[in-house]
Amino acid sequence: MKPPAQLPTVTRALRAVAVARAMLAEWRAPVCRGHLYPLRIRRGGKRYLYYAWERCVGGRRIQRTVRLNQVERIAAGIRAMAGLQARLDSYCAACDTLALVEVTGTPAEDGKKTAASRPGRTRADAPARRPRRRN
Repeated sequence: MKPPAQLPTVTRALRAVAVARAMLAEWRAPVCRGHLYPLRIRRGGKRYLYYAWERCVGGRRIQRTVRLNQVERIAAGIRAMAGLQARLDSYCAACDTLALVEVTGTPAEDGKKTAASRPGRTRADAPARRPRRRN
């Protein structure tokens, strides 16, 4: 098991999120979801090769038969979707790291006041507490 990696500073985590967001925003290639499967159809005495493009839309599986001249464009779109998904995963990882850094920051960063962070006042200068009354 790997030892836990040290968390970056807040500024570095913010920079990583900004870089990942910029990489995600500059994506311009068209994408397709789903899978392509070869499909052999026999009509009359001849055999024809088609492809079935299967994707999930709204919880339903949709399957379309596509011709050979359309297969390359759809396959390129499916490969492009894998690249876009990798960029999206890196953006999500950067956001998770930023959230961890913000949550596990030092007490001075969290806004908690300590005796050392309040200038001019020590514990001895603090007013005495009243004891609780018991009925």
